[in-house]
Amino acid sequence: MNFSPLFLHRPVPSTGGIVVTLSLGLLTHSITTAAATPAVGLALRRYTSNHYAVRTTLGRSEAVQLAAHMDLVYAEYARRFQGFSPRGGEDMTLYLFRTPDEYAQFMAAMDIPAKNTAGIFFVHRHARGVATWVSGRSHDEILTVLQHEGFHQFAYQYLGAGLPIWVNEGLAQYFEHGILLQDEMKLGMANARSIAVVKEALEAGRDVAFDELMNMTPERWKRSVTTGGRRSTLFYAQSWSMVHFLVHGDNGRYRSGFDRYLAQIGNGRPSQEAFAQAFRTRDAHKFQDRWRQYMRNLAPDPLSTALARMAFLGEGLRYFAEKGEPAPENLDELRRRLQQIQFRTIFTKHGFQATTYAADQAVYAYTPSGGIERPFQLLASVLADLPPQLTAAGLQPEPTLTWRRDEAGALVQAIAYR
Repeated sequence: MNFSPLFLHRPVPSTGGIVVTLSLGLLTHSITTAAATPAVGLALRRYTSNHYAVRTTLGRSEAVQLAAHMDLVYAEYARRFQGFSPRGGEDMTLYLFRTPDEYAQFMAAMDIPAKNTAGIFFVHRHARGVATWVSGRSHDEILTVLQHEGFHQFAYQYLGAGLPIWVNEGLAQYFEHGILLQDEMKLGMANARSIAVVKEALEAGRDVAFDELMNMTPERWKRSVTTGGRRSTLFYAQSWSMVHFLVHGDNGRYRSGFDRYLAQIGNGRPSQEAFAQAFRTRDAHKFQDRWRQYMRNLAPDPLSTALARMAFLGEGLRYFAEKGEPAPENLDELRRRLQQIQFRTIFTKHGFQATTYAADQAVYAYTPSGGIERPFQLLASVLADLPPQLTAAGLQPEPTLTWRRDEAGALVQAIAYR
């Protein structure tokens, strides 16, 4: 597999070194019609935002902040899907839990197994909404889950339950990777991990035929995801890449056709018929050939790559802070200390696993678009009990890794932009 330098794969020593495991689990959506009223056994506070009803075990300030973010994301969903109207008057609901155990308990009350998931959109006879948990996660991980599952929720409300699984998951990932800058969302980010999975499949001739993926049933998708392996990983990555291609490929040539495809689906047409109507052809092979060329040439965008590296360095800073060790005074000291303890992180999502090593010199630098590689800058802590901040000066927008403590006193990293 030809990974970018961020994902330098080397044999993992059997002993020694500090390993941090990061997982987004399986971002899935579930539909069930269980008859019994769920007996949850959790006291949920209630808040209301512009677009969401919030049910939560979080304190007011955390819950309101996440709901306010989702209000802005909702506005972006609605802007991108102008012409579609909601199909029911029910509230869009967010279920926000402190711990994964609370989250799993709530979902189990509705007979939905969610123990190994990061978040879920569910439809139950007595409740429906997006559910997730926050403990031990960075702020940006939480937003990623909410943006992904929030799209499933929006799609169900505005396009109905018949949206093909490939486009439902592909668009959810497309929004998942977006970043909110003030009140506007930057979309179209080219994620290095997804690109790596697709390019490996292309090199091995294992990419999924467009006809097969576009007409795949949710049941078959679910069976593949449940059994795991490279095939399920590829379903997610290729679905994202197909959406990226249809929105951005050939200077937006296919975007209007993609909009027509979604409109046809919303009107109840089967996927294959909707494709033929929208693109005025039944031949998906030409699209697949153009997509293959597009993906072979697609490179990760500099901001996405920098953010992934900042997240890795942030985990190192968190490790020293939680051990009660003095904070590194500069980037060189951070590098030396992380390499001394053989620090590494293992990231898992949809069956894809990437290990990042402190020994990899690339993780300490970033490259502004069209520019020369620069080292990240370590900035002084804003409070004595918080780790140093980290910034990538010159990137547009310019990200800075910041810190706060949540209501339980745990360290939380977040990215601020200017």
